Formats: sequence, structure tokens, C-alpha cells
Amino acid sequence: MGRTEPSIGRPPPTFRKNQRAKKARDTLNKTIPALLVGNARARDGVAAAELILQPAASRSSGVGKRESGRKRGGKRSGKRRAIEDEEENDGADVGGPAVPVGMHEEENDTPPNVRVLVTDTLTAAAILNRSITVPPSPQKRGATSKNVAILNMASPLRPGGGFLSGATSQEEFLCMRTTLYPSLREQFYRLPEVGAVWSPNILVFRNSSADAADQPQQERFWVDAISAAALRFPEVELKWRKTDKTDDVTRQEEVADLVYADKKDADLLRRKIKAVLQILRSKGVEQVVLGAWGCGAYGNPIGENARAWKEILLGLPKKGDAASRSSNTNTKQEKWFGLKEVVFAITQPRMAEDFARSWGSDLGVETPSIRGEYDDENDDLSDQGSDGLEEIRVKIAQLESQIANVKTPVLKTGLEAVLQRLTSELDAKSGVSNPSKVLPSEQDSDADENETQDEDD
Repeated sequence: MGRTEPSIGRPPPTFRKNQRAKKARDTLNKTIPALLVGNARARDGVAAAELILQPAASRSSGVGKRESGRKRGGKRSGKRRAIEDEEENDGADVGGPAVPVGMHEEENDTPPNVRVLVTDTLTAAAILNRSITVPPSPQKRGATSKNVAILNMASPLRPGGGFLSGATSQEEFLCMRTTLYPSLREQFYRLPEVGAVWSPNILVFRNSSADAADQPQQERFWVDAISAAALRFPEVELKWRKTDKTDDVTRQEEVADLVYADKKDADLLRRKIKAVLQILRSKGVEQVVLGAWGCGAYGNPIGENARAWKEILLGLPKKGDAASRSSNTNTKQEKWFGLKEVVFAITQPRMAEDFARSWGSDLGVETPSIRGEYDDENDDLSDQGSDGLEEIRVKIAQLESQIANVKTPVLKTGLEAVLQRLTSELDAKSGVSNPSKVLPSEQDSDADENETQDEDD
């Protein structure tokens, strides 16, 4: 007995990575330039990209400081730089078109509709795009129709992260399928801690399948992209948190939850979220696709992420946890006038469930029939260099010390999960210098081209 047909083996992971890198270079050097030459709207969108720093908190003041085509800074002393920044903040903000005072006063102050979809960013954007297009064809939409916006969970260090080296995170996924990459100009980097790159009129010309096939002309659509970087490798700890559970009656129960060990990190997350939402508001965005920002390889706690988005999006009072007690957060809650629909696109089902559970019982998880694939955030393995490896090693040592002193099984299990994720990340990055070593992250992501990845941004 034997096989009637020869078995067809799959190429090794390193070969597939090289193939992706080759396609990325072809996309950048051939496909995108050809599209831009023949499409004025896409070309103008790339040219209009801008770096927005310190977005305005008031809806009457537009966006924050903007740098669209020049390098940031020169050499300034800390004191002089602080004085200049203060002077700029005291004056009129520059940037995109300001939202006039009273523009939204008569609009219904209704919070946006929030959904969680187990899918990729572009599939979620396509779903929203179809919901505002009747019939569902980009040819039927007027040039003035508002685009769906997407959050590019970006590498803070370089444009496109590991796009040209064949990486498979969300940012690389977007760069392979859209005209986003040329809008991320070198002079915008390193990305600011609070702020983002705004790229309007980005053309989606490929689908979300593993081979990134070209979309037919009638199925292509436009998005606006906001590129911002998440916290990287914050210190976390497990704490018991009271949560409401609704059956026939409402009662409180305690659950173990990963939280930021330093309240400054929790505060910075909220500042980042507010900056993104302030930019979206200033641009008149009505629908946006977000994600579990930084909750993959960067190690941000999913529960804190979900609760921070909820508090800020819905204007809720802060809970009594470490993040809530931060003295740097304002008690006044901003309103996000004009924002009607928010979708959190999370490709990993378990992470999507954890996000929805942390948000609350009013949020469910939907699973579309089609979803794309991308790996954990910014696995641009040459992105961080030796300093990045040392940073991970320090975090691993800290976690190992914590685990050795933990006696509660639930707490120990949670910390071990974080340790395993960081260890895998370290192994993957260390493998770059040893071509014979198969990268675990790539081995996982390439195990089956038709299955969803293990980590999300």
C-alpha cells in the first residue's frame, strides 16, 4: 500500500518569509507607484499625510501641532524645548481643519455603537464600508463621502515596521494591501508617545487572503489611516478585581486580572487613546476600526486596554484601580461628537473574548465568515536590535523572580502566561542572528496559511 498521489510539502518558514519580503519590495517599487500614477486621489492622499503632535483637547481648536513634510526638532536643550512647546501650546494649534465652535452642539450626544469582530482590520473596514455604500460599489460613492478610518498599530521606530523584511504583523498586513506605506515618511520617525500620523484616502487594492490577491476594480475602497504606536513591554502584575456578573440578580465576584504595575503606564495608555480619538474627531470621522492595541507581543494587559477604551469612548467615570487613581488624568470626560460606530477588529478569538469580557456584559463578539491573517504586533525582528533583546531579558528576569514568590495558583498561572509570551518573543528575535534556527513566532504564524495567527496587536 502506498500513496496514490505524491505528497506536496510546504516550503520552510524562512523561504516563505523571503517570499513575502520579495513581494513587499515588488509592491513598494512597482505596484504602488503604478497605482499612484494613475489615481490622483490616492496620490493626493499620500502627499497629504501629516504627523500630528499633542492633539487638541478642545473640539473647537482642531488638531494639534502638525509636521507634514519636514523633520522634527533640531537640537534643543530640555529647558528651551519645554519653553517652545509651551509657547506653541498657548497659541493657536495648527494642523488639519479645525472643528468650528458649536458645530456639533445640535447633534445627538449619543455614544458610538461599539462592536468586536474576530477578523482583520481591512475586512472590518470593508464591512463598515458596505454599510455606508448603497449599492456596495466604490464607483457609486461620491468623492465627498467619508471614509472609514483604521488604526494602524504601528512600529514606533521605522515606517512599515518589518514590511520589507517579510514580517506578518498588522502594520505589514496593511502595507502589503494598501497605499499606506509611502505616506509613512522617514521624517515622521521616531513616532511620538502621544500623537500619530494621519494618512487620508488610502486605497485598499488587495484582499485579506494569505496571498494578498489583487482586488477587482469594483471591490476596491478607500480608508483613512491613523498610525500610532502602543506601549512596549510595560511592567504588569496580577491583581484581584471585583466585577459585576449578571444572572437573575447582579452580584459581585472577584477575578484575577493583569494590570499595569506602574500607574504612569496606565495613564500614558489613556493619553494615547485620547490622542487618537481627538485626531479622529478633528477629521470628522464617523466610523473607525480599532484593535487590541499593544496586547500581543508588546505585553499590554487586555483587560486594562478594554476598560480604558470604554471609559474614554463612552465618557464613563474611572474605576477605583491603579489607573483610576492617577493624578495626571482629568476628571472631565470628553465627548466624541460625530463618531457613530467603532469596531474592534481582533483576529485571535480568545483575545477577542477576553476584550469583550473586560469591557462588560453589554458587548458581544461577532465572527464574520471571512477574516485575514497577520501575526503578533510588529515582529520586525531587526526593529529593536540588541537593546530590544536586553529589554526583553530584563522583563523575563523580573517575571521569573515574581513567579518564584507567588503562592496563589491563579496568579502564578497568569504570570507564567506572560513569561511564555516574552520567552517566545526573545527566541524569535535571537533567531535572527542564527539563520539555521527556525523562528518560533514565524513557525506558529506559518503553520497553516488558512488559520488565524496566535497574537494580535
